Amino acid sequence: MKQRARCSKLNLNQTHFYDMQQLITSIFNYTAGSVSVLFGLVYLFRVRFLPYHEDALNKDWKDVTPAFQVLILALMRAVGGGAAASGFSIIILQYYHHTNSGSHWIPVVILINGLLISCGSLYAMLLVRLKTSGRPPIWAIAVSVLLLFAGYFTSMR
Repeated sequence: MKQRARCSKLNLNQTHFYDMQQLITSIFNYTAGSVSVLFGLVYLFRVRFLPYHEDALNKDWKDVTPAFQVLILALMRAVGGGAAASGFSIIILQYYHHTNSGSHWIPVVILINGLLISCGSLYAMLLVRLKTSGRPPIWAIAVSVLLLFAGYFTSMR
């Protein structure tokens, strides 16, 4: 009888640990997805370039030719759409993973999905940072990548 009680208590502790691990993984991945969605929405709905673009070009928005304005906004919308789609995918995949415990492939898909948009954005921002006077928000990408890796590693059992 004592053996059964000890085993039951051990299973309860393992279940509690697994639930806590799932919660922490969910927080990391939902936050990474939300950061990506917010980044994407900012880029999708801006009507002019961001202050770091202005610094990179040493020009105000009104001093840029209309054709160049269209080009910059088109590129911002392309990146914004990709970031928002990636973020929504991460959120949906994490929800599915949380509700379906047998889907062991999801953590790696979340990581790859997030890294694809993050690495492309990081590369572009590093080019701006290294070759111009613009100071893009590299920290936002770095935080997102850290959250993705944290979510991936905490999902491991």
